[in-house]
Amino acid sequence: MKTVAILGGSGFVGEYIIDELLESKYSVKIIKRKQSVSYPRGGCQEVVVDLYSDFLHKQLSDCDCVIYNIGIIREFPNKGISFKDLHQDLAIHVINMAQKAGVRKFILMTANGVDRCLTDYEKTKFKSERHLMKSKLQWTIFRPSVIFGDPKGKIEFCTQVKRDMVKIPFPLPMFFSGVNIFKAGLFRMSPIHVKNVSQFCVGAIDKKESNQRIYELGGTISYSWAEMIRTISNASGKRKWSIPIPIRVVKFLAYIFDRFSWFPVTQDQLTMLIQGNVCDSYKYYADFNIDEINFNITSLKYLS
Repeated sequence: MKTVAILGGSGFVGEYIIDELLESKYSVKIIKRKQSVSYPRGGCQEVVVDLYSDFLHKQLSDCDCVIYNIGIIREFPNKGISFKDLHQDLAIHVINMAQKAGVRKFILMTANGVDRCLTDYEKTKFKSERHLMKSKLQWTIFRPSVIFGDPKGKIEFCTQVKRDMVKIPFPLPMFFSGVNIFKAGLFRMSPIHVKNVSQFCVGAIDKKESNQRIYELGGTISYSWAEMIRTISNASGKRKWSIPIPIRVVKFLAYIFDRFSWFPVTQDQLTMLIQGNVCDSYKYYADFNIDEINFNITSLKYLS
């Protein structure tokens, strides 16, 4: 039985990846910096270690593949939580340690659009990609678009929209840039179910055709921001009015308040949001023999 190490296994996407690994009969080594409050799942070995240690390679020496899934959507430098530390410096360190340990395959999870390098979030993830591509490892990079699915108590896009936009007593915000109000809410995304993301990730472990490749992952149907938040609102049992909002106004508020965790969005998140997040992944589902879970009220029933 092949052993797969995963870093970032306790988050929203990570838990689905672990489930998929176990279902596919891999032995799973969860590598983390602190002990979990719950017991490790059957078939999983939980290893607590200093992730920045130069001895990390010893924990990877018996692994056939390493999956790096550590990521944050918001940084708080004053608390020692930054994109550079987790998306770039730690990722590069783990890549180096995997290479030293003789690991065969390295799978890196980043995000669609990181090559635009418009924000620190994108720049740091892109730098870890460049480092992996220069390594001697076999590698696969996945760049998912907006990921949705039952978060099981974790952070997820649709539940965050429900909490911050649907449940509050205000109209749904239709963001737009510039001065053309008729473009409000028209930027598009390709939402992909977290189950499908985990299937792609695990499917790449022994898929030779995935070596040295970047996959931009999304659903086969793209939706405008207006369509997405209305679908989320309907799935939540709410029917609401909407209102156009200039993105520059929200960015100004974020400039003042995004250092506080209670403010729902940051300047970087707004910059990436208004750019859209669309990709063409139609052929990948057939290549990996994956049945797509579409973005609709049925797949969003966890919001009700």
